Amino acid sequence: MRFTLISRRIRVTNTVKKPTKATFKPSRSMVSSLSFANFLKIKGGEVKGIISQGAISLEIQRDMEYDNFMPDVKILTFLFLLSTFGGFMLAHTTDYIQLPEPSKSGKMTLEEALYLRRSVREFSDKPLNLNELSQLLWASQGKVKSGRRSAPSAGALYPLEIYVVCGNVKGLSPAVYRYDLKKHSLHKVVDGDKRGPLASAALGQYWVRNAPVSIVITAVFERTTRKYGERGIRYVFMEVGHVGQNILLQAVAIKLGAVPVGAFYDEEVKRVLNISENEQPLYIISVGREKQ
Repeated sequence: MRFTLISRRIRVTNTVKKPTKATFKPSRSMVSSLSFANFLKIKGGEVKGIISQGAISLEIQRDMEYDNFMPDVKILTFLFLLSTFGGFMLAHTTDYIQLPEPSKSGKMTLEEALYLRRSVREFSDKPLNLNELSQLLWASQGKVKSGRRSAPSAGALYPLEIYVVCGNVKGLSPAVYRYDLKKHSLHKVVDGDKRGPLASAALGQYWVRNAPVSIVITAVFERTTRKYGERGIRYVFMEVGHVGQNILLQAVAIKLGAVPVGAFYDEEVKRVLNISENEQPLYIISVGREKQ
């Protein structure tokens, strides 16, 4: 069994013999009684779980506050019982897609990529492939030689999360995916082509709808502000700029076009991504092949 904290979600996984779908909704008082001592307080909400493709997943959502990693026996027992006996609500799929290994060397120099970089808003209907998407995501937050990430982060606190709104990639079904940098893989969080809703959230900017993919960068500010206070907000904005430029330059280096987008309705983007309240969308970068 494995417990992991992803943003404001606690996930527990365990092996099962076959996929199952079931529903469990605890009362508000029951959820409120669960806590991580000095780590997590759940003030209300619902427990959601997944049993799919041989893995059970459980999510506890809504208001959470956390300081350190000291789990309460009460909540661990509750998670164990749920993962053992099932009885969950299907929340997201647990599809994981392993990405191809990214290249660590290329044909274009950094100087040439800087010289050629420009915003591209007209995209052809030709799809991207998984190798190209893998390279873009590695450039955004992938592991590098030092063992850390491709972009600097104040205090190595890493407040950013990377999502892919995919509509036209060979070998990848249209959906919203979260990038798992540790496994260099994608986790499907919302099924279906969401480029249209994302474009609507971005004030109708048509290139968001037409691009094969849009990479959306979100931030959990508390990861940085817990240490740096109000100044940590500045550090998060600096970091998203680092990541954005990495993606833009990588796109040029593999002969793709890209355009950064900052005008959008935050709450609508959050609904498209189905992210928690403490994640804030900061940047959309649409990527594809330039229309000739």
